[in-house]
Amino acid sequence: YRLGELSISLEPNQITTTTRLELVNGDHVEGSMVMPQADILNFEIDQQPIEARFNGRMRSWVVLNSMIPQIEALSGELNLDIAVSGSFAQPLFRGSARFDKGGFLLNEPELRVEQIVAELQSKDAEHIEYSIDAVIGSGKIALHGETLLDKTAGWPGNISLNGTGLDLAKLLAPWIVPPLEISGELGMTAELQFKAPDQLFGELHLSATRGSLIYPLVEEEVDHWNYRDAFVELTLNEAGISATSGIAIGDSNSTTAQMTLPGARVLTLDPESQALEATARVNFKNLVLVEYLLPEIDQLKGQLALDISAAGSLAQPKIMLNADIQQASLKIPRMGLQIDQINLQGSSDPQYRFNFKLSAHSGEGHLSIEGSSQLDPELGWPSTIHITGKDFEVSRIPEALVTITPDLKITIDAPNILIEGDLLLPYAKLQPKDISTAAQVSKDTVVIGGEQQEGKPWIFSTRVNLTLGDRVTFFGFGFESKLGGSLLIEDSPEKLSLGTGEIKISEGRYRAYGQRLDINNGRLVFAGSPLDNPGLDMRAIREVNDITVGLKVLGRLQQPEIELFSDPAMGQTDMLSYLLFGHPMESTSSTEGETMGQAALAFGLVGGDTLARTVGDRFGVDEVRVESNDTGDEASLVVGSYLSPKLYVSYGVGLMDSLNSINLRYQLSNRWQLEVESGEFTGADVFYTIER
Repeated sequence: YRLGELSISLEPNQITTTTRLELVNGDHVEGSMVMPQADILNFEIDQQPIEARFNGRMRSWVVLNSMIPQIEALSGELNLDIAVSGSFAQPLFRGSARFDKGGFLLNEPELRVEQIVAELQSKDAEHIEYSIDAVIGSGKIALHGETLLDKTAGWPGNISLNGTGLDLAKLLAPWIVPPLEISGELGMTAELQFKAPDQLFGELHLSATRGSLIYPLVEEEVDHWNYRDAFVELTLNEAGISATSGIAIGDSNSTTAQMTLPGARVLTLDPESQALEATARVNFKNLVLVEYLLPEIDQLKGQLALDISAAGSLAQPKIMLNADIQQASLKIPRMGLQIDQINLQGSSDPQYRFNFKLSAHSGEGHLSIEGSSQLDPELGWPSTIHITGKDFEVSRIPEALVTITPDLKITIDAPNILIEGDLLLPYAKLQPKDISTAAQVSKDTVVIGGEQQEGKPWIFSTRVNLTLGDRVTFFGFGFESKLGGSLLIEDSPEKLSLGTGEIKISEGRYRAYGQRLDINNGRLVFAGSPLDNPGLDMRAIREVNDITVGLKVLGRLQQPEIELFSDPAMGQTDMLSYLLFGHPMESTSSTEGETMGQAALAFGLVGGDTLARTVGDRFGVDEVRVESNDTGDEASLVVGSYLSPKLYVSYGVGLMDSLNSINLRYQLSNRWQLEVESGEFTGADVFYTIER
């Protein structure tokens, strides 16, 4: 500012103030106020007479911009010339104020308001009239009002509001989450009356004649749902607050709602004590929008009728619900499923529990879900659900064809979910993809920056008895078999998933090194042990004429113990040779001998290192050994021989990968030695030995 003045004059029966503010850009505000018969020591503001006059011009709003973070770039010109008389409680107004050429940017929702023209002027000494006209995007809004200058009566007045062509996408941007989009124009009218300090009466009407709800499909494609005749009507009167709304979507979908708040006053509304009466009806014959909300689902069809009513208080509503879904169907592409004949009937009882029954067909089987849920979020939606069915198909992809016959009970008491009961797999054909060459994540890996779960997490507990039927088979990783048996699976928070029971392996075959081994008497034994580490008890055999050789697998899955056996008895090298090639060790070629060494170690045979050395001796090799790194996740079979007293050559074959290496070591003298290695890395070293 360039000049600022404020003066106060205290006289025996009068107080006089004058002020003047001049800014560098020519803006100024000045005014004076006289309070006759004022006693500074006994001042009663409501009864105090006043005579005041203000005038000025403002075009810079830098200070106001900094004080209101919700708006930016406020501009416009304000001119005022106002005179006030009467008293503070009963002012009399003369003059006018006009804000012209105004505009600003609202941050949320992001709207640009332009061409603002606001006027305030006296109708007579006791009434003021005001109006605001503005352009908001492609729409316009106009507000006109009148107020009686009577504080004791609550400043009664009337307001009229009219808006046309307002962009719904901009107005609803904070609540429409991308990639969902909405298009359309909003119109509004309102007639409101202030009748007392706590009484606001009148009507408000919002409407959107037509528009579209745009939602994404797969591969960046989009589709839309056209709506029409959307409206909200709000009435405020002596009886309370009432509202109605509705919208028609597409050719056959509609939603309507009504709400009444008896005796409510909008300016003094208390949600805790305010009574509520509300109803809503949803009638959908096209469920495409529901499909958008469930991204795993495709081609959802059917009819949905939903009736909702609410009573109680505004803060704690008691909800009654009736739901009906008829002849719905859907696909779950990721699981290869087509689920048909989906029907749901549900209704609330006088205790506000929602009781429902859902049925569906998949494949050759069916599923039924019956349950009851308390419609109270403060109690955590306590629910009980019973799932039964027979031969219901839950997966139809090449890796897994699975049907289930469940008898499960689910109890929900937020945040706890308990699942218990029986689950039969009458048919399953499991053919998992070979991921043996994929990089494995270490067990101690910690993921940083992953998605954070919002809200309180659910806590799951499980006690399910899993039974495998007589048509469960497994094909993968060179192994094929029929599976049977039963397993009690128990899972509780912050504990390992445990199993009790056994999985039987019958008619099993395992193919390795070009040979097929038959598996008999195979079992995976769970004795309250972790699901990923059962006990092993199985035999894989090969019959050659009258000779039977095989592998006996004991121990645990993560640390198996594998032994060779034969009938009639023979040495381990002969057993391994018969197992791999169908003939004794003496008929084995040098190439087959290398394969035997790798097999002895790759199978993890008990004494496999010693067996590999025996094979080496058979073919005149000076050294056969296994080398591994510190973590044990890499190992090589190393075969070496002295070509001369000073030259040693070795060749390493990876047991867990395809990397091979060759090493040459030459003794230059008693103290100097040269070593050259070529493989994953190539290098040379010179060693000098000092003996003490």
